[in-house]
Amino acid sequence: MKSKSLYSIKARVTIVTVLAFVLTVLCVILVSINPLYGTTKADSTVTPKIKLSESSVSVDWNEIISEIGSFEIYKISLGQRKTLIKGPEYKNINSIASVDGILLKSNGKKNGVTYDYTLKKINANTVRISLSYCYETGTPVAQELCLGKISSDLFTGAVVNDGKKTITLPIIPRSFNDRILINSWPSVTIQSSVADIKIVPVNAGDISLADFRNVPWDNLHSFYVFSRSYALLPGKWTTLSYDITISPPSLTSSDQFGVAHIKTELPFNSGKSTFFEYSKKNVNAIPIRGVLTELLPPGVKDINIFKGYIRAIAKTGGNTLVLYHSPEHLLALSKHQGTENWWSAEELKDIAAYARSLHIQVIPGMWSSFSSKNFPDLTLNGKTDFYNPFAPRTYHELFMLYQTLIDLYDPKMLLIGHDEISPIQKPTGWSDSQVLVYDISKIHNWLHAKGVRTVMFGDMFLDRNRWQLELTANSNNPVYGSDNTHEALDLLPKDIVIIDWQYKKAKDYSTIEFFKNKGFTVWGCSWHDPEAAIALDKSLFQYKGDGILCSDWGFWRTLNPAATSLYGIKASFDSSSSVNNDGEDAISALAEELRRTSDQISTGKFRPISLDSSCNATTCSDKSINTGALKGLGSSFDLRSLPQGENSFAGITFNVKSCSLHSGNNCLVSHYSNPSNIQINGKRVKSLAFLYTMWHEKPQIVPRKIGSYKIEYTDNTAVEIPVIEGYNITDVRSGRGVHKNPWTWGFTNTCDILIGSRLGWRGKTLSGIPVNLQVMTWKNPEPNKLIKKISLLPNDGATFILIALSALK
Repeated sequence: MKSKSLYSIKARVTIVTVLAFVLTVLCVILVSINPLYGTTKADSTVTPKIKLSESSVSVDWNEIISEIGSFEIYKISLGQRKTLIKGPEYKNINSIASVDGILLKSNGKKNGVTYDYTLKKINANTVRISLSYCYETGTPVAQELCLGKISSDLFTGAVVNDGKKTITLPIIPRSFNDRILINSWPSVTIQSSVADIKIVPVNAGDISLADFRNVPWDNLHSFYVFSRSYALLPGKWTTLSYDITISPPSLTSSDQFGVAHIKTELPFNSGKSTFFEYSKKNVNAIPIRGVLTELLPPGVKDINIFKGYIRAIAKTGGNTLVLYHSPEHLLALSKHQGTENWWSAEELKDIAAYARSLHIQVIPGMWSSFSSKNFPDLTLNGKTDFYNPFAPRTYHELFMLYQTLIDLYDPKMLLIGHDEISPIQKPTGWSDSQVLVYDISKIHNWLHAKGVRTVMFGDMFLDRNRWQLELTANSNNPVYGSDNTHEALDLLPKDIVIIDWQYKKAKDYSTIEFFKNKGFTVWGCSWHDPEAAIALDKSLFQYKGDGILCSDWGFWRTLNPAATSLYGIKASFDSSSSVNNDGEDAISALAEELRRTSDQISTGKFRPISLDSSCNATTCSDKSINTGALKGLGSSFDLRSLPQGENSFAGITFNVKSCSLHSGNNCLVSHYSNPSNIQINGKRVKSLAFLYTMWHEKPQIVPRKIGSYKIEYTDNTAVEIPVIEGYNITDVRSGRGVHKNPWTWGFTNTCDILIGSRLGWRGKTLSGIPVNLQVMTWKNPEPNKLIKKISLLPNDGATFILIALSALK
């Protein structure tokens, strides 16, 4: 039930693009993507290209394969992987680069390993990787050789085959535990709309492929093609050799990505949506309808956003809002300190009052996992985050935090968590179920005496040995190590409300019937999947469930409207509801409600401002002519499909200068190492509108400030417009899996619908990659001052791309 925690990844080293011939291209990539490899020099800056289709798509090797040829020789000892050598390592080898390739020879042994490595051009489109090595003494070893980290931007949806078997590279990233897509195929051909890649062993073993987009230690978010061998005997030379060929594409973009994935229409661009229309006259609606929101520190702290969130609940027909707190948040509130990043007590009271003004009941809650650092008196044993019910001060601390909730909200109900409990601390002779009965009854009785009803999650009361895998059941679940906790259910007070959280789509959620038959009030709980939410509602109707909550784990941290699904509320009025446009009607409607404010800028009176004198790049990229707007990735990945001339984007008129390889630059690109500016020369404006996008080496979902637009007036004063990724700008790439998301197994279906800007345009590249532009409006706090210039100031790792500018005068 808890949201997945953020994980850190190593810093990515920028890939060197100074290349000579195809062999030297691969050599440079090899020696530059890993800081252990050192660097090398090439004799030329010419980058060879392969013409791929009649539409003039051209692709460089390093666009397609971001890493190639790295290897590791290791041994397994006591279940641990011990690296003997990673290579090639420049400290211990001599390199020979020529037009025929690169030869890397180990200069003596390291950890008992001697090797020769060759990267050689076979013809214009084919290279051969060869690795020969010998491990002199000791136990058998294993090796792993990288045959290519394939760009996930370009190859999601591609078809992979070996002549007999076929798979499709998934659009939605696979989980870390489910990352292996191909295991030991004799050869691999990857077919896409960008290029085809064929990898064939010359005298080596089989080939495997993994989805590395959710692998914590890999910064490239790639599809990883590799060979791996085990139990290689010492004292014998082993040779691995593979040919890699890039050829013209054999798929169309619609074959690869699917028509639905490349959405060029913007049906909700005006902000008007029929999603909020529902039948209030349906007397058979599920009684409790609402949202369970986790109050993490918000990515952007703005109470108006929260009120828009509540309005969206009310407009969908919701009548309940569960505000779920961390113990750390409540500890800070109880001490009246350290709440700068959290919602303050005053803000929470305002939020609750606003919800009640819209006839929405407010139920506070606190999760039952604690950190020993912040709560040392709860005597956590280091193996669990669930408090020790038998520690002397446990309930003093617990009830103090509950009292903070009661004082804030004066509630009729309170959510006490108790989901996904790790090993339960207990005295000798006690069972896990006895501990739960003791603990929950103690809390229930304390709340009951204050006139507050207990609400809790039900997963620990469902026996994993009984229910099908599609249903969440965590009693006897080895992941949590708590045994037979389901036996506690029959001994609990029947006035407890059980929240049955089920996130996977299933044909039937009979767990609702199970809890109902035990005499409990039961609320179903869905997450971001609208299909699953509707299916859960159908079971609630069937088994006469009492409520539906749409949880939104990660929403306030990410501010991504796709984190939640209001379909659960909508379908609580009509079980025959169906999902429209992959659920984007709900996402768009929610986003528009979140960004609505009383001083909303009129969109109809903006007039374009010319960028002619400031343009330094083009949206039609050809590396032989210029670098282009999108990091110089070539014609396969540019914005030439963007409408040109005067057009309306998100309701505002912009003039997009003509895009042609021979007509000069038509946009402004600002790199963090070379900021750009626009000379305005004394214009007085009420508001500005930016049609813009960005490129980041490591794009992510969670909001972060990646720079600013600085507005300078003629009196030498200035104001800053913060540019916040995930809030008012996002990476130009709209494909799933491109952006790092700490909730990696969660919402991934859209990253280009934001609440600090409006989606101005969706399109696709020549090769079919989905791309987007945003429209951000800014209200001038000094409308009587003359503007002198606008500076684009991206942070490290970001590139700003301004397509057009308009002003409300």
